Amino acid sequence: MSAPRHRIRNFSVRRQLALPICLAVGLAVVAATAAGVLAARQAAGHRLDDRASAAHSFFQQAARGNGRRAAAQRTAEALGVGVTLPTAHVATRAPVGGTRSYAYPELTVTVSTEPLSNATRSALEMGAGIGGGALLVLVSLTLTLFDRRLAAPLAALSQTIRRVAGGDSAARVAAGGPAELREAAESLNALLETLRAEPQPDVADPLTGAIAAQHFHEALGVELKRAQREGLTVGLVVLDVEGFDDEALKLSARHLRRVMRATDLVARLGEDAFALILPGVETRLALTIAERARTAVSAGSAGVACYPEDARDGSTLVQLANGALDWAKRSGSDMSRRYDPKEISLPTDKEERAEIETLLDRDRPMYPVFQPLVSLSTGRVLGYEALSRFPEPPGRAPDSWFSQATRVGLGPRLEAAALRAALAREGRPAGTFLSINVSPSALSAPEVQAALPHDMTGLVVEITEQELADDLDALVLQLEDLRARGARIALDDAGAGYSGLQQVMRVQPDVIKLDRSLVQSVDQDPAKEALIDSFVRFARRTGASVLAEGIETMEELRLLADLDVSYGQGFALARPAEDWGTVVPSVSEALLRRSLRVATKEDMPEGGDQRLEYVSARLSRITSVEELDEVFELIGDELGANGICFSRWLRDEHAVETVVDTTPDGGPGQRFGLEHYPSTAHVVHTGEAVQVLASDPGADLGEVSLLGQLGYQSLLMVPVVCRGDRIGLFEAYSTRERPWTRSEINRARIISYQLGSVLEVLSTHA
Repeated sequence: MSAPRHRIRNFSVRRQLALPICLAVGLAVVAATAAGVLAARQAAGHRLDDRASAAHSFFQQAARGNGRRAAAQRTAEALGVGVTLPTAHVATRAPVGGTRSYAYPELTVTVSTEPLSNATRSALEMGAGIGGGALLVLVSLTLTLFDRRLAAPLAALSQTIRRVAGGDSAARVAAGGPAELREAAESLNALLETLRAEPQPDVADPLTGAIAAQHFHEALGVELKRAQREGLTVGLVVLDVEGFDDEALKLSARHLRRVMRATDLVARLGEDAFALILPGVETRLALTIAERARTAVSAGSAGVACYPEDARDGSTLVQLANGALDWAKRSGSDMSRRYDPKEISLPTDKEERAEIETLLDRDRPMYPVFQPLVSLSTGRVLGYEALSRFPEPPGRAPDSWFSQATRVGLGPRLEAAALRAALAREGRPAGTFLSINVSPSALSAPEVQAALPHDMTGLVVEITEQELADDLDALVLQLEDLRARGARIALDDAGAGYSGLQQVMRVQPDVIKLDRSLVQSVDQDPAKEALIDSFVRFARRTGASVLAEGIETMEELRLLADLDVSYGQGFALARPAEDWGTVVPSVSEALLRRSLRVATKEDMPEGGDQRLEYVSARLSRITSVEELDEVFELIGDELGANGICFSRWLRDEHAVETVVDTTPDGGPGQRFGLEHYPSTAHVVHTGEAVQVLASDPGADLGEVSLLGQLGYQSLLMVPVVCRGDRIGLFEAYSTRERPWTRSEINRARIISYQLGSVLEVLSTHA
């Protein structure tokens, strides 16, 4: 049944497209016809003029041998015109129909305008015929092209979406049509490949189709993060459906979707509750939706809580909504209640401790899931992070369990249980490591030490920067013991805490794990990009690796790979799963291709080495001076310079001659004698880099004077070298007085080495 719907929609689109096309072509036809009519009437008018002139000449000839009256009669009969002799009071019969009169000194000639009318009619008929045919042909061709190039690809795209929605996971769309449609088709196919190939757990409840209980908090967390980022609110409604059988639950889920907005989410919490996640909803609207939903499914009670007014984290928000539900139940049936701190009390420390003890007494208090840690240079899975999930009660975040256990003094026992569950899982792929989470405060506890194996080869112990122990010396000794047993150390949430780099260096982590707040939207935030780049460089100097967690978009993934981040983790790569998951092949291949590609200007990040790579690639292809101009703009950006000068060294003349000069009044072919610029002479003679600051009292007066004339405050000079021989000079100027960093000097040297080959090529072509 789907194909007819597509045809109807295409016909509607064609009809909407055909109308403006017909109007446009029709207007063009009318304009062309009008022009044709005007031309035909003008030509016919000229013929009438010629006929009148001929009649005048004929009359003059006839009047020489006959009288004027007889000449007028002969002219009228011979040429079919009317002739009037005003002075003789003679007038012949005028032509029938429309006429036009021409007055001459001795007579007036009247000619029929029927040829003018005939020409107008013929032009209109011809214009209508040709225009109508052209209209039909152009509209037909346009609609045919529309069908082939736009409507057909759109229909295929729509049909693929419908097939996927109907459960056909193998459906793919053939890429065709304009570039935008091809890109959309390729993106859809990549997404479908991701959804099909990724071994992720089913997030839907098999009975109702709502979000499954074990994934509810994950969905809530995503909405809360979006709300925090965009300054929005989130409403949470918990509905009591106690006593509903399977059919009633399925029917309730369908009814809930009908009364909810398109952006709202419905999740199943255990056997007897539904939860509604309402993005962008404030308290009053949340209560309205709760009442509407409760009525739609005949639920007895509903509880409501809102972010950020009531709570700022998911676990507390769920707890408060459940508290509001309990209050509604106590108040009587058929009622919705919103959280009120006067009516709802949170558990006491004694009650919280009892809850953790009850959890630990279970045979399986939690179960582990494993999220792949992926190499961003090869796309291969190099390791897994073990995460804990708590089946009961559904919807509660794991972090809230561990936080509660720590508050009541049972943190080490719960962490030890999580470690035992993670380490007991068998079948980890060969060559991969397992990352386990241990809080610094629990690391020395006997329960945790007993849960850790003696041989910790292949294990990475994650500790959180925000929880670095007050007794850092004791923690460092404990970490050294773990390293001696074969473990590596990862510092989690780097960049989010307050410990500072001094404590980070004390820990000396093998892996620096970036906090997800740094990773989120990094492709849109140059400041975050620069900070991550600094972490990468710090890690490189200290022998550590960098891992970015919370990667949720392909844009974030591509930028992090370009910044040379070692490992990646997040939904864009793979979700946590109970088995040892893999990465979608298309994502792995994309990462590998990206690491091997040649850098381009369009996707070049602000930080990292890609800009320098791109500059070097451009310089390697230079064949003329004109091609250097754009590259020198990039070089200026790379070095933080406001002006660049590139010169050849004329040894015999003891001077340098500019090749490219972007400074004020600069240009090619200018020569500067080195006897006036001792620092410049030192650079080309010794090969050493020299920087000059305008306020430096020890600087040579020649260079300082030149800086003042050009309006700059600092200068960096490095020699241009080719085949081991110094052949030129590279200068970078800045309008503010600042010393050039070692990194900038090194990059300037790398560029100058490339310029040596460029100068050799230019000299050959000269």
